Amino acid sequence: MGKSLSKQLINLSKENDDFKRQNNQINYNIIDDNDNDDEQNDNLVKLNVYGIPIINNMISFTGLGIYHTGVEVYGKEWAYGGYPLPVSSIFRMRCPKDIASLSRISGHLQFDETIIIGPTDYSLQEIEYIIAVMGSKDYIGTKYHLLHRNCNTFSNELCMYLCNKPIPTRLNRLAQIIGKFPFITQMIPEEYFTPIALEKDIANRQNLKQQQQPKYKSEIAAKMINTISPYSLTDIMKTKMIQSVMSNTDNDKDQTTTTTTTTTTKNTYKFYTTIKIKR
Repeated sequence: MGKSLSKQLINLSKENDDFKRQNNQINYNIIDDNDNDDEQNDNLVKLNVYGIPIINNMISFTGLGIYHTGVEVYGKEWAYGGYPLPVSSIFRMRCPKDIASLSRISGHLQFDETIIIGPTDYSLQEIEYIIAVMGSKDYIGTKYHLLHRNCNTFSNELCMYLCNKPIPTRLNRLAQIIGKFPFITQMIPEEYFTPIALEKDIANRQNLKQQQQPKYKSEIAAKMINTISPYSLTDIMKTKMIQSVMSNTDNDKDQTTTTTTTTTTKNTYKFYTTIKIKR
């Protein structure tokens, strides 16, 4: 079994080398972690890459690894994770490259590198709108999938929107890795699926919604009180009279049912009221 696993790793390494040769037409620049970004480069779209040391140290010689990514632009970083509710699971980290926003346990995830994707013509407000639309349709918590819709899928789609350039494909080859080494799925830390910042972001949204709900209801009630009814006072009085007749009728078994119709003069709106009358 050890020899067959070793052969698989060697073959995977060769496949990765071939894959790199086929994709040399796309060039990416790597930023040194100590470099300071100028304000004039705020519109530069950057991909922050985080690795899982316990897994990547095992398969690093193949040139592959399992990574979490986030997209940084205008000094803010967004990423995507899974959540057991049908709400947007796109979240903004406390600050770019903040490991504490991703994992409570030191060593589960580590920052690896920043890759320059390219400049964008979109403003911050436009980017926030794009992200809101993505979060309302495709990137909700219950649609997260380890292989087909994960953090790297989101990063790739957002980069395509912002500067029409994909992320390096080597970062999202989970299907190939897990297809050959299914046991690796058991080693992926929980924070990879649901980062801390995502939990806090959704909790804050729910709290804000609960705080705004009473205010929203009171505003609606005030609008209803201040709104002039489209029906005349006569029509409303007729309706109340019919309701009064209904409440005063006896509930005998031997009753017949007729329907009384009241039509408004202005809106030709019909109130259908059932009145029970004794034989």
